Amino acid sequence: MDYAHSEATGMPRRLIATLVCLSLLAVLGLIQGWLPMFNILLLLLVLGCLGKQKAGLMMLRLLGMTGLTLFITGPVIMLQLPDNPTGINPAIDAVMALPDSAVYALAAAGTLFSGLTLWVAFSDRVSRFFSSPMRFNILG
Repeated sequence: MDYAHSEATGMPRRLIATLVCLSLLAVLGLIQGWLPMFNILLLLLVLGCLGKQKAGLMMLRLLGMTGLTLFITGPVIMLQLPDNPTGINPAIDAVMALPDSAVYALAAAGTLFSGLTLWVAFSDRVSRFFSSPMRFNILG
């Protein structure tokens, strides 16, 4: 058996772990009713990555960069809000009700997960997984 060939065609374990985490987050978000459109798009991202689509890889990279930007700048932006901002967004209201240490812990966890997502999305093995030759053979 040619191990180099099976390793190149098999899905990397770090990508599997990231996709499992993203799909769990999306399903839990759909069950709770938090941002249903975002969660549906997240599930479509997972399906695109499972189908070895280049667009799935690009969306995974974009998700990591956007998440990293939002989690780093989120606490700074929240400090600029008035002391009692009600009615802006239910998610912002729920986060503002938390103590500052919990907000910073949540931002640190989000930053760590976004950084790991970027590491997975830009790793060489994952990039090789998504670079498959175009075959127009329907039967094989």
